[in-house]
Amino acid sequence: MSLLPAFSSTEAEKHTRYSLGYNPRLDGLRAVAVLSVLFSHYRIPGFAGGGYGVDIFFVLSGFLITQVLIKDLEKERTLLPFYWRRFLRLAPALVWLCLALALFSFFFKNWADFGTARQDILSSVFYVANWTRAFSLGSPLYLGNCWSLAIEEQFYLLWPLFFLIFASQNNIRHLIAGAFSLLFVSISWAFWATFHQYSSARIYNGFDTHCSGLLIGCCLALILKTRRGEAFLKVGGRFWPLAMIVFAVLVWLKATWNVFLSLLADAAAVLLILTACHAPRSLAGRFLELRTVVAVGKISYSLYLWHYPIFLVMYLHGVPWALNAGIGIPLSFLAAAVSYWFVEQPILRLRATTWMPVNRLGLAAVSFSILGILAGGTLFLRETITDAFFLSPTSIIAYGPHVLKAGESFNVQADGESYLWMKVSRTIPNGTKLRIGSRLLEANGTGRGLSARLPRDLLSEIKKNEMVIIGPDGHPLAPPVPFEITADSQ
Repeated sequence: MSLLPAFSSTEAEKHTRYSLGYNPRLDGLRAVAVLSVLFSHYRIPGFAGGGYGVDIFFVLSGFLITQVLIKDLEKERTLLPFYWRRFLRLAPALVWLCLALALFSFFFKNWADFGTARQDILSSVFYVANWTRAFSLGSPLYLGNCWSLAIEEQFYLLWPLFFLIFASQNNIRHLIAGAFSLLFVSISWAFWATFHQYSSARIYNGFDTHCSGLLIGCCLALILKTRRGEAFLKVGGRFWPLAMIVFAVLVWLKATWNVFLSLLADAAAVLLILTACHAPRSLAGRFLELRTVVAVGKISYSLYLWHYPIFLVMYLHGVPWALNAGIGIPLSFLAAAVSYWFVEQPILRLRATTWMPVNRLGLAAVSFSILGILAGGTLFLRETITDAFFLSPTSIIAYGPHVLKAGESFNVQADGESYLWMKVSRTIPNGTKLRIGSRLLEANGTGRGLSARLPRDLLSEIKKNEMVIIGPDGHPLAPPVPFEITADSQ
């Protein structure tokens, strides 16, 4: 048995036009997305911007989820079977990965820290990894790629509800108007956050600021259901060269992700989806239909899950990038294929053979997802949420050391520099600085902790100073505290 799944050529010929049936070229598009992300993480030359492949994933997910919702509501008039199928499709592979990471970190402590892995697993299975990264809470590390899964899961919970509300009017125009309204709000909010100096981590990982691709895919699926959808499909499918050029440039350029470039990637994804649906005989359509490309697309979910922790474990241990790629990429494919054949496919057979009515299983699945997100939010984001809703004043709780002796070193790093640590009562905004006397120092803030490197010449000064935390707007965030350097030796 081959590790990579295959499809028959006759199956491909049945779906040369847009339909709700299986389209192998969409699997091929998944392969393009996941390979660009994988090559980017493994530092393959020419794929510096491969992270934009996630935006293709988002557009494609929104497109497919809306197709499924249209079909479900036409047949069953309920969303519960949809939630059950989503649970069977996504959860088993993620749980299997988390179990493997837990066992690996437990038995190979020199390679992966078990405590860190445990936090990674909790933030990932509770689908809050995007928010823990957005607020720089230090988790997940090994499963850092699970931020996108969290965004999709949150979208899977919310979009079907909006879809059902808009669809209750029995008018496709209401659905399209509602979807485009949500898209406009999402894009406007993302640009507002960008121009108001929200951190790049907050904008990139936040569900509210990075769900536009999913909504664009939803809008595309709805447009193709209208009377003019066929004409839109024909026109859009002709622009596949432009889509390939735009995506290739984004992947090749070493450009920091931003909202504008993300929308360019979303637009390229739309054109590639239209090509996959309408232009199977084009050069892009033929490529997306190649047997190997489609096979990679079928295991794309597991490949996306496994490649990053495999890469990161070796990267953190100083494995050279060429050796990391030479070992990590084949190992990622092997792990993904094993997950696909021996975990995902057997579980998916439960769709047809269930011991409980599907509606009850769907209710259990959606309840589990909601409770998991709430539990994850309570566990990881309690302090951040408290800061947002309860405007208590900021104060410095502890810092160290309290008194510095001239020439004394503490928290000595590899380069011989000294660092000051501090704990405050509220989450520190990005861009916070530290002022000691008249000296303004760069500071690194994570959650409610802050650290700053102390220049050597500062330690040679014998004087009393005040230490003040300065916010991004230049104003003090907390009352000053004394900072003293004495003339005593050890």
